[in-house]
Amino acid sequence: MTIKAPELLYYVATPYTDYPEGKHQAFVLASKASAELIRRGMNIICPIAQTHPIAHYGKLPDEGFKTWEKLCLALMEKCDALAVIKMPGWETSKGVQAEIRYFTRKRLPVKYFPVGTTVPGWEKKDGVDKGNVDGKGNSADAAPKNGRASGERKKPKGHPREPEGAAPSDTE
Repeated sequence: MTIKAPELLYYVATPYTDYPEGKHQAFVLASKASAELIRRGMNIICPIAQTHPIAHYGKLPDEGFKTWEKLCLALMEKCDALAVIKMPGWETSKGVQAEIRYFTRKRLPVKYFPVGTTVPGWEKKDGVDKGNVDGKGNSADAAPKNGRASGERKKPKGHPREPEGAAPSDTE
């Protein structure tokens, strides 16, 4: 009997508190992006997908990243790698930047995933693909099929246990 080494567990980092289109839209996009990562064979933890409904229905106080910092740290400690979804605001998000620093300091892989990766299986309404991860209903043609911006070359994988085809954009 052969025991297969476990695959990486990715922590999904997305902006939330100051997302330009609001927290609910940030939750929707984080959920869609997480679904795409799962479809690609990745094991993920997405704190926004978990905590947004808890905050909403539990009527928790809104103190930004401070509200979730302790929980996020506990979740990050369990993860092997970070998946940053490059939604608008990811570069200035206090939470995303703290998560990147955490994984970088621990010398764990940090992967960047472009917004616009199509999530198959979502309904098309009025001829527009509503499954596009950018959440704006852009057509599936908006993102390159290889997940990289045009002219961007493929880089070597950053971790030996990374599933085949998991990262459309490698560590930057």
